Amino acid sequence: MADIWDTAESVEKNPDDYSQRWRLAKQLYGAWEYDQALEQLQVLRQKWTPRLNVRRYLAACLFRLGRHEEAVVELREAIALWPDEIGLQEQLTRVLESMGAHARAREVWQEIARRNPDHPLAAKAITKLMRREATEAQPPVAGIRAARAMSGIESPQRDSKGPFDEDDGYFSSMTSEKGSGLGRDTMACPKCGASNVGTVSRCWQCGGRIAEDPFSEFDRTEDQETGVAFSPETLSMAAIAAVVVLLLLGLYLSLSMLGASGQAVGGSAVRTVWELYEHQIGYSRAVTGLVTIVFWPLAFYLAVLLVRPARPVPGMLTVLAGLLMGSLAYAVSFLPTPLTLLTIFLPMVLSLMLVLSTFGMSVGRAVGAWAIQFGMVLVVGAATFVASESFLLKEPLRPLREAVAVVRFLGVSGGESIPGSYRFPQDRVPISQDIIWHSTGSAWLDRRADTVSFTLKSDRDKAQLKFQIYDETGARVFDYVEERLYTRLFSVIPGKKYTVAVSGEKGDGAQVILEGMLRPEFLN
Repeated sequence: MADIWDTAESVEKNPDDYSQRWRLAKQLYGAWEYDQALEQLQVLRQKWTPRLNVRRYLAACLFRLGRHEEAVVELREAIALWPDEIGLQEQLTRVLESMGAHARAREVWQEIARRNPDHPLAAKAITKLMRREATEAQPPVAGIRAARAMSGIESPQRDSKGPFDEDDGYFSSMTSEKGSGLGRDTMACPKCGASNVGTVSRCWQCGGRIAEDPFSEFDRTEDQETGVAFSPETLSMAAIAAVVVLLLLGLYLSLSMLGASGQAVGGSAVRTVWELYEHQIGYSRAVTGLVTIVFWPLAFYLAVLLVRPARPVPGMLTVLAGLLMGSLAYAVSFLPTPLTLLTIFLPMVLSLMLVLSTFGMSVGRAVGAWAIQFGMVLVVGAATFVASESFLLKEPLRPLREAVAVVRFLGVSGGESIPGSYRFPQDRVPISQDIIWHSTGSAWLDRRADTVSFTLKSDRDKAQLKFQIYDETGARVFDYVEERLYTRLFSVIPGKKYTVAVSGEKGDGAQVILEGMLRPEFLN
């Protein structure tokens, strides 16, 4: 597809380069873009020196688009310009036969036989078509009996059996294969088995191809690469299947995330922004993902409108592309750190490749459409997340200020050997420590990461320790500790002074470890 759009861009810049336009028409035809190929061929028909193959491809496009009578007219006009081109006349007969116009096809074959008495197929084709005309002129059952009589299978005389007796040959002949019964004039569809009269190219029941295509020789051009080719319908079904799989995966991951949202990480407080992302903001992530999936197709549609491409982009293509990118971005957002960054970069790269390869625009317009749609998705996604968090925290957030503060905090905390982990300077009972926790600089992080984990490690079992946390109002925590390892979660307010005390038998070894995103300052 990239070669096609390169050629299209060249034609757009040099509209009078008819050789390049001819190359583009053949490439579009080889890619099943018959309507777009037809546009280019009609320009060549009007402005370029008359060329036989241009007319043949034009007729082929009309035929592929179901405009059979127009294809016939085009071939007849071409025959008038090149009367000695037998291939054109043979092609016309096949088009007429595929339409069921046997009388008109016979007339063309008779003209071919008149011009070329030694033609190897003309006499046989005329006989075959005359037999079909005779069969079509009779009532259905009588016509079938006549055909069977001509093939030597049964006598034309009627026997004593009724017209609908089981073995009168009507139903059996309708399913006969080529070479038996009506096989000389009918063919069974290899896909569904239905009987088809004549040499129609498509089955009346399932639409499958059963006969020679009048333009099958054009299905591969010299500009079309060899290899496996997929029709637009196949690619669309593959895209739909991928979207369904990604949506189901996103639903499963969302339910798992929401079920664990807000819980401590292994019994401890979150220590980094990444742990916060994975464990504390599940509802906002789910809402943002849903809005992004729904909005992304609209973003593609608006971007296409704004860049005004030379040829329209199918609406179904923008919908599928948007749903694919949205569902992919949401599924990727569940990858573990540091792969979470692919939530932005992977859809960014893939959406650019998708627009360049399938939207049929020049490179400049394609890049413009990509930048517009991706920018809109980022803005809407960020706005949705901020709105959700503001609602849940019951506090309006300033997105730009919060983003700068979060980035600054990431830079500071990234230099720590064990981020979010701090040890008391005292390690013997009794312990009394005044502490102030400093703000991260982000009001959002301060609210989301206000929980601190206190871990008390005793040197011996059943040490009979007392763990206390005080503020200016009095004791906030007062626990008797007998286990060797004790953990307590406690929410703090940045800038407020707290006192942590551990008492017991004097001289017992005890370590207090703090874990959390807020940075503590030990005052004494």
